[in-house]
Amino acid sequence: MTDTQNLFGWGLTGIGRHANRFVAPAICRSSKGRLIAVFSRDIERARTFAERHGAPSVYNDLDALLRDKRINGVFICSPNFVHKKHVLLAAKAGKHILCEKPLATNVEDCLEMIEVCSRTGIRLGVGFHLRHNPTHILAKEMIASGAIGELLFAEVQYMHATAGKEEARPEASWRRDPNSTGGGSFMGTGVHAVDLLRFISGREITHVSAVADANWDVSGFERIVQVSLLMTDHRVASLCAGGLKYPSNQLVLYGTSATLRCSGSIGYTDRGRLELISEKEGIQKDFEKCDVYVKEVDSFVESVQAGVEPNASGYDGLQVAKVTSGIYESLRSKRLVALNP
Repeated sequence: MTDTQNLFGWGLTGIGRHANRFVAPAICRSSKGRLIAVFSRDIERARTFAERHGAPSVYNDLDALLRDKRINGVFICSPNFVHKKHVLLAAKAGKHILCEKPLATNVEDCLEMIEVCSRTGIRLGVGFHLRHNPTHILAKEMIASGAIGELLFAEVQYMHATAGKEEARPEASWRRDPNSTGGGSFMGTGVHAVDLLRFISGREITHVSAVADANWDVSGFERIVQVSLLMTDHRVASLCAGGLKYPSNQLVLYGTSATLRCSGSIGYTDRGRLELISEKEGIQKDFEKCDVYVKEVDSFVESVQAGVEPNASGYDGLQVAKVTSGIYESLRSKRLVALNP
């Protein structure tokens, strides 16, 4: 039987669709933590959410939640433009922080958030759940071991599948406001694709050149983005993000001796397939029923307990923000953008 008194106590800010579908259930399924309290400005919504997920306490005052001594860390699922405020408040209150992506809507805010957390001794993690799928973990290990030889080219696609969702309830209004999200549809899937590319390849992105669909010129809120990228060692990559009815989400890495493909593992998925294609041998491995969101919260708790940086740290959030900023600069200027190292 689990000793609940010794579990990591979680507070949750932001009780929208993502928190309801993925984050709160993952905390409840975790063997390392428990959901103590939720925050919302609407106390009745907070009570309904807390009852659904078994949280004993609710707050409509974030400072009050942060004073709750049962809480060891806060999972921030609030709208993108509020991330900085909530991270800084939590850090100053001595609570460790797992922040949903993107870490912030601009590079400068990311830097400030990292600096404050570092100064106060707070662990800062980012919710890049794709890192916790075993398909991607094995791919990273194989790339590092030289399974494909030297990496020549990589391509990644992460599109939200929209088929059958025409009658779905509308998204929160802030998600369609570039000032609130920090961009357009890229902020939903593209940031994950950037981090996954960095994670598996072990390389940083140095240059970007982006194009978007016609919606960008009309409203400044793109629906589809295609990006050409240069990584360290002048490796070339391509990235596509946004929304399509029937996307073929995958990551493919082409090397001098083999090609490695990850499919069925990108998105809100609990499975995946890894394929290695070469003249000498072909490998195909299927993964089933991986609870990536439980792995995400458990991994963060383990990093706090061990006193080490989380699997996806504030630094990773910063690097993705740099790439994202460069992509939108490229869309505006219609040119290749070199990223600051």
